[in-house]
Amino acid sequence: MKGLNKHISGKNALYYSDEIAEAQKDEDKMDFDPGLGLEEILEFFDDPLKNEIIELNAKLHGLEGTAVLNAHGGDDNGKWVYQDGHENYFSVQKWVNELDGRYALLCLCCCNPGHNEIHSRKSAVLVANNDLDMLFKDSGRFQVELYLPKRGYITDYIFEYELGRLRKKVNP
Repeated sequence: MKGLNKHISGKNALYYSDEIAEAQKDEDKMDFDPGLGLEEILEFFDDPLKNEIIELNAKLHGLEGTAVLNAHGGDDNGKWVYQDGHENYFSVQKWVNELDGRYALLCLCCCNPGHNEIHSRKSAVLVANNDLDMLFKDSGRFQVELYLPKRGYITDYIFEYELGRLRKKVNP
């Protein structure tokens, strides 16, 4: 992936910018928390039903593993982009497209100030719907949302319906 470092462990991969790597090496110089998005994603998995819906989608498409994008995100003329740490910007949707169908889950740990949406054909995607900022988190102004292929964003309102639909499809 352009502009990113990659760490692979088993069936999982972490893609991260040089800026995130440098911040993790020298915590005294950090003016941001590169773990905030990861923390929110981990909280998402506290709910066993949310894990189940991701696992069912993975079975449906024959996928395994997780890929995480951890970089500063922004909006460039209505397109969601991530930064490599050297003033270069790359499309978040292009990152999703390149890994879609290779991993069961794609986690986007980068700010989304334009509230941009993404799409995938096979992989489930966890998406931040705003900036990953503690003030936004505490006020409820951002959340991690689940995107399922061919279904779109799965809100609490339709979650049980979609879970039931996937259960029937995977385990008829």
